[in-house]
Amino acid sequence: PRKGGRVTSLSHAIAGRTARGGLLRPDRIVLSGARGPAIVERLREANAVPADPSSVIVCLDFHAPDVESRIPRARARSREYAVQAGIPHLHDLDAGIGSQVIVEWGLVRPGDLVLGCGRCLGLVGGMGVLGVRLDDTTLAEVVESGECRWELPEVVAVTLAGRAPRYLGAFDLARAVADALGDRLRGRVVEIGGDREHLPVDTRCSLSGLLVEMGAAAALVRPDGRVAEYLEERGIEPAHALPEGDGAGGTEVDLEAIPPRVASAYDDPGTPLEEVVGTEVHGVFLGSCYAGHLEDLATAAEILRKGKRVAPGVRLVLSPASLDVARAALNAGYYDVFLQSGAMVTAPGAGAGSIGGGAVLGEGETMVSTSEYHHPLGPGQEPPRVLLASTATAAAAAVAGRLVDPGDFIT
Repeated sequence: PRKGGRVTSLSHAIAGRTARGGLLRPDRIVLSGARGPAIVERLREANAVPADPSSVIVCLDFHAPDVESRIPRARARSREYAVQAGIPHLHDLDAGIGSQVIVEWGLVRPGDLVLGCGRCLGLVGGMGVLGVRLDDTTLAEVVESGECRWELPEVVAVTLAGRAPRYLGAFDLARAVADALGDRLRGRVVEIGGDREHLPVDTRCSLSGLLVEMGAAAALVRPDGRVAEYLEERGIEPAHALPEGDGAGGTEVDLEAIPPRVASAYDDPGTPLEEVVGTEVHGVFLGSCYAGHLEDLATAAEILRKGKRVAPGVRLVLSPASLDVARAALNAGYYDVFLQSGAMVTAPGAGAGSIGGGAVLGEGETMVSTSEYHHPLGPGQEPPRVLLASTATAAAAAVAGRLVDPGDFIT
């Protein structure tokens, strides 16, 4: 869309800036998640050299033994390749979730085009970055050539209106946006503007990532003063001129009318929480890509302080998204709150979310989680019932031992 001859869509502006001769040249190429080592192995076997090593970021961020079993020495070879190819940005297992780390370290900036892999790549959209996931073959070719042919899908605008209650999390907001867009979500780029100044950068990142999980090709929140403050605190200079305006237009979502929800999967419309209040839970996982930020841990600590202890018979596992988040949570006293309440805390990273961390459950049990559960329990066994929910809903369930209104703990 254009207004007065000026491009007003941030997504179009990014695609236009990076286009050369019908091809796009990304600002960053991110190899992360369970697929990252496989793509590095493909490059290594082909003796491929990156066109621009400084644009490539390798993140060994997925704590999962099956990655090594599929590709022996996958992570070791990734480290070796990064050194041989002159790639300066290698973030190892101790750093945390790749997409979280590159946001924290200022390796992506508003207006960037980022191509990559990993389920959590959509997190970068919270910074006003256009992050696009590609298949392994195409992504390996992009590393070697520094460019690719990719057409920007239809861009749909969403305007946020009002101020969301504190107990609503990114999952609730993303579900509301997805519901409002309906069939216009899948395969499109979602660009979010309107009343967003009260949304922390962490929430924006989770919101963007979850919309990709729910079917969008990409999602981004138009940057504003809050993002400028985030960059300034880290001594990061903006890199690109961005379109003016707040992005108002398109589909409006009233943040004050959103109910908390639970769902069986990211792309499941789910059920309003009020319809399943009282459901007994046996385990709670809080963390991973979309709920392991410092803001999430602060919310969990606030609820646990009020509730005193995790309910008897409930396993609560928390997983910080990155080492920096873990440090900040430790300094803020959250770890003491978690451990005194009877919770378990894992090493920073993403893998714990897919297996439920220390809350691995059995048949007939119910788990409230901020991440999908993918761990097979064994031949003939059925996975537990998993209810995806926001941070406050999950933490409140851990304290109560059942699904309850998180507004009872946090206003």
